[in-house]
Amino acid sequence: MNDRQKGFHRDRRIIEEVERCRCLNTEQIQALLFPMLSGKRKCQMRMKRITDRGRLKRWRYALEEPYAYYSDLNNRVEQLEHTVLLNWVYVWLIKRLKPWERLHSFSYEDDYGVLRTDAFAAVKNTVTGEFRFCFVEMDRTTSNRFDKVRLYNDLYESEGYAESWWVSLTRRYPPIIIATTNTRRKRKIEEAVQSDNRNGLEFQVYLVDALRQEVV
Repeated sequence: MNDRQKGFHRDRRIIEEVERCRCLNTEQIQALLFPMLSGKRKCQMRMKRITDRGRLKRWRYALEEPYAYYSDLNNRVEQLEHTVLLNWVYVWLIKRLKPWERLHSFSYEDDYGVLRTDAFAAVKNTVTGEFRFCFVEMDRTTSNRFDKVRLYNDLYESEGYAESWWVSLTRRYPPIIIATTNTRRKRKIEEAVQSDNRNGLEFQVYLVDALRQEVV
């Protein structure tokens, strides 16, 4: 494979990843597809080439933020920002995979009636064939009371997930990963876990920036 073919193959992988994830920023693409020390510059060059050719569109929600890339013209700005932040969990999960694991799926906005999840992740052990699962929530709100702890408990009690494809593949209710953007909000969510988690479900609360620092 010559350099031109390699570049074409990499561009196709980038576009497929962006389309699968709806919206990824430069740092996320670098972490997923350009892991070398020189990856940042190479990633920036490839993304400029792809956008110059009209294969993807780019946008950023603040001047200090890296560009984010997407292909769906129907995405609203607030959806793009939310998706970029949510996808730090996606990148973080992939970078934490063991050599014998692969990300089987990362589905967005599954509707369980009681609530609509931001995402649901399935990781498969390629040796044993076993799965592990988790719900994923991205929280950017700074003023409203956090109600997802209550809603996930409502879902657990209603068994509204009972017909889902993954139920027969696990012995436990999946943990809920919650990512948020600031320390004050993280404390509020942790307080909600203490007060509203009547069924003792497993909640894991992280700062987006902490996840980002682990993988970039």
